[in-house]
Amino acid sequence: MLHPPLRPSLALAALIGLGGLSACVRDADTVLEPDPDAGPVADAQPDGAPIEPAPAGPSGIEVDPPAIALDGLGSVAELTLRSVGEAPLTIRRISRRGDPGFAAVHGGRNVLLLSAAELSGDDGLAPGEAMVVRIEALVAPPAEAVLVIETDDPQRPMVEVGVGFPDTPCLRASPPSLDFGDVALGESLQRSVRLENCGAVPIELRAVAVDGDPSQYALVQPPATGRIGPGAFVDVVVRYSARVAGPSRSALAVEATGVALAVPLTARAIEHQCPVAIAEPARWDVALVEPVGLDGSASIDTDGVDGRPVSWAWTVVDRPVGSTARPIEDLFDPENPADGGSEDDPSTPRAIFVPDRAGRFVLELEVVDADRCADTTRVVIEACPCSGDGITVQLDWTTPGDDDPLDGFGADADLHLLHPNAAGWFGQPYDCHYANPAPDWGQLGNPADDPQLDGDVAGTGPERIVLAVPEDTGALGTPYLVGVHLNGVRAAPGGQAPVIRGVPVEVRIYLGAELRYASSETLGDGEFWDVAGIDWPELRVEPRERVYAERP
Repeated sequence: MLHPPLRPSLALAALIGLGGLSACVRDADTVLEPDPDAGPVADAQPDGAPIEPAPAGPSGIEVDPPAIALDGLGSVAELTLRSVGEAPLTIRRISRRGDPGFAAVHGGRNVLLLSAAELSGDDGLAPGEAMVVRIEALVAPPAEAVLVIETDDPQRPMVEVGVGFPDTPCLRASPPSLDFGDVALGESLQRSVRLENCGAVPIELRAVAVDGDPSQYALVQPPATGRIGPGAFVDVVVRYSARVAGPSRSALAVEATGVALAVPLTARAIEHQCPVAIAEPARWDVALVEPVGLDGSASIDTDGVDGRPVSWAWTVVDRPVGSTARPIEDLFDPENPADGGSEDDPSTPRAIFVPDRAGRFVLELEVVDADRCADTTRVVIEACPCSGDGITVQLDWTTPGDDDPLDGFGADADLHLLHPNAAGWFGQPYDCHYANPAPDWGQLGNPADDPQLDGDVAGTGPERIVLAVPEDTGALGTPYLVGVHLNGVRAAPGGQAPVIRGVPVEVRIYLGAELRYASSETLGDGEFWDVAGIDWPELRVEPRERVYAERP
């Protein structure tokens, strides 16, 4: 081995540092030998520091074999990872790409889950040391994967080892099954499946046939049998004829050298295609008495005339207590939607709905085709009783056992809105309720900033308080408060008031046009419910949720 010539300064430094060593030249190699007349040699640099040991060479990895060829399901092979460098080898990680059906095990453990220390020890694999990974096929051909081995080998930090069945015949059906879906009786439908050689060796296609009743499933044109090379394919067309109502099953049977496939075939013969109800949009957020344009024109009937149902019927399936609103065809007076309109025409897909109470309405659209097959969908309408950008509070309740909640008799619940300056509930002028329905708040003599109560009746709600121009509660020091008092039960003339053990009540608080809080409670006679506080202009509702046996 030839060494590069030393620069004079480096050669001199080397000789000085070695002290009692003499130099001689032999066969063009520089050899340093001890001088027998000199004293002991000191391990020191020219400056007197100890000589550092020469660094070891880099680590290295050898993988054997470079690829794993398995014979079939359950077959096993061994992969050897050997440290071949001058320094210990650290195997940092082993991962897998591709089909997960190949196990990689060392010492009874899945190597894909092991850390670097568990793979090669805290000090790494010593030079010459090896670890053996057991590879097992948990799947049948065709399948393939790649093991990725990451180490600290500077030349090969990542080694990939292919795993698969290279010499196994492989035939793949794409798609793996055929579903013809719903087919009307008397109609036929065709679907195709591709048979592809997914292996590395040619295969011979021997037979393709349909199992079962040939009057329902049949090959449109049987494919030619013969050789299919790697990567080549043939297409098979299957026809389904709807002869008998109901679901049916069959299979496409394929035979080739070393391979047999069964492609499931499914279908359902139906009398006809039922319509599909579609309402757009499916949710509305509107103000009270704001017309809603219901639209079911997107509904479809695939085997109907022009692909449309023959009727569209709108009905109300859920509504706030006391509401009598119904879908209509058009408005009597567009300027006054509350005046109603003409009856809805089910031969048209559109209708108009005007919410007459605040709260949630659920409307259902039923579409029907010429064969009287129907489908339904629903629309949700959230009606806000809000007025302007202020505070709106609504109370609803029902009287248990009251057959006519609108007759003005039954449980009498009262809504309260308390001003921040109030000394307590039921006082004037700072508690707006049935006995003080329009107090003068804010600027004296200015009705624009005063609350207004409406709907004070017994038996049922809604009872509503609207404060169009709230004051700054931060400046006033306390929030507005919302409360409910169950103020006895009113009997019809000549009748006897029922004994009420519990009346369900609900409060909804709107800030501007947005519902910010909703809560329910069951109250006994005389009980008072302290519901929530309202911070303005922060638009914040703070729950209080306290029930007192009598008014506070």
